[in-house]
This record gives sequence, C-alpha cells and structure tokens, in this order.
Amino acid sequence: MKKGLLSFFIVSSLFFSSCMGYSTPTGLIKAPQINTGDSNTQDLKAIVQNFLPKDSVLLAQNDLVSGKPMLNLDLDNDGANEIIAFFKIQDKFEKGFIVLKKKNNNWSKIFEKKQECNSISKSDFINIVDKDTKSLLVGFLISGNSGAQYYYYTLKDGKIKESSLGWWKQFEILNTPQQNNKGFVFAAMSRGTGNIENWDVVSLNGEEICRDEDDYPSYGSKIIDYYNNLLQQYKDKVSPMSGLAWYNLIDAQVKSNKLKEALTSLDNFNKIVGTDTTSFEIVSQDKFKFLQGKAFSKLKRYEEASAIFNDLQTKYEENLSNLTKKNDKNSLYLIKAAKLDLLNIYFEKYKIEGALKENDKINELKAKALNLNILQDYNKNNGEDIIYNELDINTAKLQLEKLKQ
Repeated sequence: MKKGLLSFFIVSSLFFSSCMGYSTPTGLIKAPQINTGDSNTQDLKAIVQNFLPKDSVLLAQNDLVSGKPMLNLDLDNDGANEIIAFFKIQDKFEKGFIVLKKKNNNWSKIFEKKQECNSISKSDFINIVDKDTKSLLVGFLISGNSGAQYYYYTLKDGKIKESSLGWWKQFEILNTPQQNNKGFVFAAMSRGTGNIENWDVVSLNGEEICRDEDDYPSYGSKIIDYYNNLLQQYKDKVSPMSGLAWYNLIDAQVKSNKLKEALTSLDNFNKIVGTDTTSFEIVSQDKFKFLQGKAFSKLKRYEEASAIFNDLQTKYEENLSNLTKKNDKNSLYLIKAAKLDLLNIYFEKYKIEGALKENDKINELKAKALNLNILQDYNKNNGEDIIYNELDINTAKLQLEKLKQ
C-alpha cells in the first residue's frame, strides 16, 4: 500500500502478494512425470520448436527453481497427453510457457503465457479445483524482494483458464482436494513493512483466495515462531517496528487458538508500552483491543468481548460518519479503511450473538454490514483498488456471505 501505513492493519496482516522462496511438504506434491528417454525428448523438442514465440528458446533446467522445462502429460484427463514447454525471450526480462494439444494427428498451440520475471519459481501438476481435476501451478519469480506471482491453469473443453493465487514471497501447500474435503489450502508470506513480513493461511472460496482462520492452527506455530524470533531483535525497545511485531505475534496466537498465550503477550506488550502509545503509531491501540476481544470471544468470555467490540463499534461508526460528511478525495482512503474495520467488528459481534441466540441483534448486524457497501465500492473501480486488495475483498465477500446465512 502506498498511501500511508494505516491500511496495513485494516484486516489483520494486509498483503501485496509475492513470492521467492517456497517449500512443499515432502510427498505431498509429486512433479509431473515425463518420459525422459533421449529419443522421446528430442522428438518433443522438435515439435515444440515449431510453436515457440519469436526470439525465444526453451528454458534450461537451471532456469527453473522446481519442475521441468518440458512436460508431456494429460491436462484434461481425456486420455491423450498435451505438451507444456517453458521458454524465455532472448534479451528480454520475459519467460513463459506454451501448451500444445494433438488433434487429428496434428499438434496445435492452444495457450501461450508470457510474463516479465527472473525465473519460474514453481511448476507442479496438482489438484487445486477439486479432487477430479488437475491443474498446472506456476510461480513467476520477479525478485527476492518482490516475490512471485502464482497462477494455476486448468484445461477444459479445449480451453485453458488462468486463475490467480496471489503474489507471495514464500508459498507452502498445506492441503489439496485429493487429501480430504477441505480443498486447496496454502500458507504464504507476503511483503510487509521493513523486515516484518505478513503471513496468511489461504484457501479458495470457489476460485477466489480468502484468508482461512479455520486452517490457520495447522500452520500457526511456525508463524508464531517467526514473530517471536523477530521480537528478539527488539528486546524491550519501544518503536513502531516492535509494535508491529507484537501485533502480528498476538494476531497469530489468536488465530492459532493459543488464547492464553495471546493474552499474556498482550499484557507483556502493555507493560513495555506503558502510557507511551505515540511510539507505536504504525499500529493503533484499537487494533490491539480488537485482538483482545477476539481472544475473549473464543474463550467464551462473551460479556468482556462484547464490551470491547461495542466500544470499538461506537468509535468507528462515529469516525466513518465524520469522514463521510467531509466528502473529499483526501478522506476516501480513510473511509474505506474504516469500513473494513467496521465489517470485522460486525462479524465478530455476529459470531457472539449467534452463540447467544440473539436473533434480533444478528439481523441488526447483518443490515449494518450490508449497508457499508464495500463490494459496491470495489466494483465501481472495476476491481482495481489501492485499498481493497484481492485478498481483503475476497475475505470480506466470504464474511458477508456468512452474515447472510
């Protein structure tokens, strides 16, 4: 985000998806198998050369972090193999791949993808959409700092569909639809502030990436370790970056259901801060209160949680009203940030009222959430928004879907 640091905390740990390093659980994913016999490889190369883009050559094995430069596999499960070949454009910062399909004994190119990148950070042939459909997962590494853009490609009815998995600096697959009914889940690190990166556990809602708090505990201990290690650099120093590290640690502990640990961390943080809240301007005290409310709610300390959320709701509704009255371009950013904060507050209160069977309050919260018009704001900009990024807006959609139930 370019307009200030406030947006970093609109929804816990905002992201600019990116990825360089990645890891894959041993045995979870197997590279696509191809016939590596010399004659067959030479035959495939001869076929591919006729379809490569102008001034391009096949990638060498050392141009890929994982996978093979040429694959011979059945993308659409029709019993006949397609050819996938990765290439680079000579004298350009471009790499990509083509897909060839054979019909009536003739090969034709049915797809071509070119992308500015340093290398191909990942190529795997795995189940992403469902347990019966395999897709080609590809990561285009831009740089170690920016990370890689991840896409998956599915062949159906003779056409390739491209779907985004975001932009990540680390990427680890936690579950595929073949394993169980949870679907495709991955843990990933995205670019944060300074040396403090953001971590998310992400799953697919249809074809859209969303934050996944249900599966977060399966990976949460690693994320908690990451932030604990970062905090060792700051010791008991009071600074914006240490405040950010504390916030992300407590957020990870709450999402991992390490609730007593989270409340202990919050107490330790408050002891360090004392009354000097100005030194933590990256993260407002309201953000820490929100995490405390989530921890109380998960512990079924509903009265304490409700008191916190009610105070935050009153404050943010008043703030949103004042910003809206200004009706100027400078307030637009803050308006959208306040709306996302309020949606999160409404959603946490909705879960509490649902547990307490307070139907009237549930309906009131539904109405308030829908009246924020977050999705309408996003759609007005044709899905391009410096505040509502892909992960934020898809997670907001999922929250609104649950509120409507």
